[in-house]
Amino acid sequence: MAYQSVDQLQKVLASKVFHYTQDSKKASGRALGTLVEIITFYLLKSWGFENSVAIERPLAEYGNPGITHNVEYSLRPVLNTIDLSLPDKLPITSARLLTAMSEGGFSLEGFDKQEILS
Repeated sequence: MAYQSVDQLQKVLASKVFHYTQDSKKASGRALGTLVEIITFYLLKSWGFENSVAIERPLAEYGNPGITHNVEYSLRPVLNTIDLSLPDKLPITSARLLTAMSEGGFSLEGFDKQEILS
C-alpha cells in the first residue's frame, strides 16, 4: 500500500489498527515514531556509528542544564576503548564493574564513585 503522506498513513493506522484505544491518533503517531527510531538506529549502525550512539539522552534546552528533554539518539565520539574481564561472581553489580574497570587499567580519577553507584 502506498500513502500520499505520513499524516494519511497515521489516519489509516488510527482508524484500522488503533481504533480501540482512547486516543487512536496518538497511539498511531507513537507507533510510527517507534518505527522511525528503529530504522534510524539500524541505519546509523550500518554506517558504522553503533558504538557512538547514545539512546535517550537528556539534552539541555537553551543551554540551560536545568531544563532538558530526551532525544532519541545522539552521536558521541569514541575517545578510548578498553577490554574488561567481567566478574565471575553474580550478581554483576555496579561496584564490581567499577572494580573490574579499575583493574583493567581504566582510570576512574575524577569520577565520584558514590554518584555512579547511586
